[in-house]
Amino acid sequence: NTEGPEPGEDKRLSAWFLAKENTGNLKDICAKIMDESNDASEYSGGAYFGFSMIRIPEMYYIMAEALLEEGDKEYARDYLDAVVSARGMVKFADRDTGKDITLEDIMNERRKELFGEGQWWFCLKRLNQDIYVHALDATLKGNDRIYTLPLPTEELDPR
Repeated sequence: NTEGPEPGEDKRLSAWFLAKENTGNLKDICAKIMDESNDASEYSGGAYFGFSMIRIPEMYYIMAEALLEEGDKEYARDYLDAVVSARGMVKFADRDTGKDITLEDIMNERRKELFGEGQWWFCLKRLNQDIYVHALDATLKGNDRIYTLPLPTEELDPR
């Protein structure tokens, strides 16, 4: 998402996405998890190497969320602002004075930071949040039915 309420240019867009020509058309590819030894200009669609288990920005989001839950909104904003300013955007503290950050602010930044890593579903599950399904053009309420995978019938058969 390149548009939105956050002033400043989000450095993630230019750093993590490359335009690659494919059969005469330009196609954006997410190159954020490519190892430095992979040459992005020679991208073949193969596997990526060098995938991190957790990074500092993710830990900052965890701290911001925990502090927000404890009621320490100012300190939570400091952690969120550390990531936001490192990504080239204006800190929340400098945007709208007097406005506290919300869980939604943290989740929006987390979603942008973790793009392409398969983490968003787990974030939604952890908070039991609603899920918007583009194919259905509908929002499904967060509940155990959507977030809990059924046991395979083979697991239920006594042996």
